[in-house]
Amino acid sequence: MSKSALAAFQRRSTVQCREQTIFAAARALALTIALLFVFGCGLETVGSGLHLEPTMTGSVLAPYNEATEALRAGDQDNARKKYEQVLAEAQRLGDNSGIGYSLAGLGNVYLNLQEYSKSLDLFSSALPYFRKAQKLAAEGLALATIGHVYVAMKNPQSAIEAFNEA
Repeated sequence: MSKSALAAFQRRSTVQCREQTIFAAARALALTIALLFVFGCGLETVGSGLHLEPTMTGSVLAPYNEATEALRAGDQDNARKKYEQVLAEAQRLGDNSGIGYSLAGLGNVYLNLQEYSKSLDLFSSALPYFRKAQKLAAEGLALATIGHVYVAMKNPQSAIEAFNEA
């Protein structure tokens, strides 16, 4: 294959990969929003992404909301500290929903800080807790956010896989 033919092939492959990623992301977002309405969860925007209105133990919910307010205000350090406190309390109580949401909250902090590997680890860690708590919409949103992180990391194939799983 000539150099020009190879270059043309690579350009077509790159365009196709981008198109697949965009299609998968759109499909994942549509599915996530549909799940939110089906399961009656609240939805709002926080920072660079979507945020579910969580259900968790009362002693965990109030500090979680404070952490989320800090995240909205752009105070990443304060949000991180508060989400870590929420995580410790949720773990102490065995609140799977609280553990999942606090891990995802920390994932959002690191996503906003563009620390993508940490963000990816935290969102991935949240998944089993959302599954245990049967929080399907939260699980779908976490998977869609994992796809978003993979896009930011310039890993379109993994992004497509995460969006498809969402």
